[in-house]
Amino acid sequence: MPRPSMKTERKEQVLAAYVRAVSKHGLSGATLETIAGEAAMTRPLVRHHLGNKEEMFEQLVEHIVGEFSRQTRLIADALPESRRIAALIELLFGMPEDTTAELIFVFAELTLKSVSDKALAARLCASIAEFENLLAAEVIAEFPAASVENTRAVAHGIMAIYFNNVSLAPLAPNTHDARNAVGILIQSLEPVAQQTLKQREPLK
Repeated sequence: MPRPSMKTERKEQVLAAYVRAVSKHGLSGATLETIAGEAAMTRPLVRHHLGNKEEMFEQLVEHIVGEFSRQTRLIADALPESRRIAALIELLFGMPEDTTAELIFVFAELTLKSVSDKALAARLCASIAEFENLLAAEVIAEFPAASVENTRAVAHGIMAIYFNNVSLAPLAPNTHDARNAVGILIQSLEPVAQQTLKQREPLK
């Protein structure tokens, strides 16, 4: 595999600095000066790699959406053939918090901006849907007898707990409680699945 060019590496460095700046100061506070400080570069060099204000923002959105998609694929590829739900929960609550938290902080900033930007809202919704669909597919595979409505509700709950836990990372949340909450959600499908199986059994 060829080594990335210096230009590509520099651009990735600047984008990473942009993400850090937004996660610390918000979109309005992520100025050329703060981004340059995070990247240890001059402002003209940041502008050279990211372009004007509109181009900078577009590249930020592309980067965040792309990173969410990449991490979703990495999680899917990392799941073993058996005990996939247990492995999935371990992956979600065992991922490095620093980088993941930064992405979610920036995603939250973009979400606020999407209130007045329908095109941005659609892109963010598609990104979230990709992640939630992964969770739903795994829950459905684990509990095929449960209703799709219930399994998707549990998948949504897992996603909400995960995002909440990561977004509260600076406050050192109790990850153990978050895992327990996810476990309770998943266990709630067991009696539902068993009841569904009974209803499907032919009368003797």
